[in-house]
Amino acid sequence: MAGNLEFIQSINISTSQSTTSVTNCFTSNYDVYEIYVAGVSTVGTSQTDLNMRLIDSGGSVISDSEYDYAHLIMRTDTSFTEQRATSQAQFYRTFAQSTDQIPESQGAYVTVFNPNNSSSYTFIKYQSSAALAGLKIGIKGIGVHKSAEQITGFQLIDANGTRPYDTGKISVYGLASN
Repeated sequence: MAGNLEFIQSINISTSQSTTSVTNCFTSNYDVYEIYVAGVSTVGTSQTDLNMRLIDSGGSVISDSEYDYAHLIMRTDTSFTEQRATSQAQFYRTFAQSTDQIPESQGAYVTVFNPNNSSSYTFIKYQSSAALAGLKIGIKGIGVHKSAEQITGFQLIDANGTRPYDTGKISVYGLASN
């Protein structure tokens, strides 16, 4: 996939939150987008998994059972495992498994395909790494939002709902063709 990344926007996380919405970042200017998330750490010592939901053209976060995903979890303390599910309300562990407190954090990148095309499903591929109490965890995965609709943004969401995060940076780029 040849091309140049063109910066669209970034968000710095500096207050406690359980969701972060990035709106109006997917437009008709690009077919492929890259999302980079770095340095997310939870408040206190409780870990959380960081999931992803999409935002439609009306600005609504999509929480219907329209997400399928599959990923490989690579942990340093046990054998690698596969995880997959269909008809979910979000992409699970897209941005990390078990993000923990500072100084441990996570990093991830997600490639999003055709989000602004209302005639196509939106596909993603993702990779993340996280540290938790000295344990290292990597994930590689794929996903599809099985509803042909115009997607204009996404949301980072704490899987538990009660374990907020308070640091990190989210950056979005469009992939321009040569």
